[in-house]
Amino acid sequence: MDIRGAVRSVIINNAAHVKELIAALRVSAPEIGPVLRPRVELRKWRSGRLSVYNGFTHEERVAGWQRSKWLQDSRALPAPSECVICGSQKNLEYHSETYFDPTLVQAVCKSCHRRIHLRFRFPDAWARWVESVSKPSWIKVLASDRRDLRHGFRLDACNSTANFSVQPD
Repeated sequence: MDIRGAVRSVIINNAAHVKELIAALRVSAPEIGPVLRPRVELRKWRSGRLSVYNGFTHEERVAGWQRSKWLQDSRALPAPSECVICGSQKNLEYHSETYFDPTLVQAVCKSCHRRIHLRFRFPDAWARWVESVSKPSWIKVLASDRRDLRHGFRLDACNSTANFSVQPD
């Protein structure tokens, strides 16, 4: 197989993976309500530089984090109440595999969130953990190898029909 064929194969495999992942994420994504506080400002990123994740750069990840936090601060996105993986109700936050669509977030506890982000470094431990999770979960669709999924997510986000309504104060 020549280099073009190899690249084409990777793109096709990633596109199929993105479609499967987005479908799984949509099943358990929280319901987005109307924006009740439209004048909320975007939060400023105060932590260190983020590494590339799923092909998303530091800047793209921060922008996605800001949009997700804006939805939470404006009360359109409810505060997480339970980890969708382990059921914990403590130390909850939202995780995103796609930073272009702030509605495709999953409520996870810090422990599960850390495991998700460490899956590339420890793929064997990740596979064992995923098998041990009893709840049906979107994590079973996550790849344990590094992939540049950004392009597939960008295409899906551009085609998304997300509808945000703003309620007057």
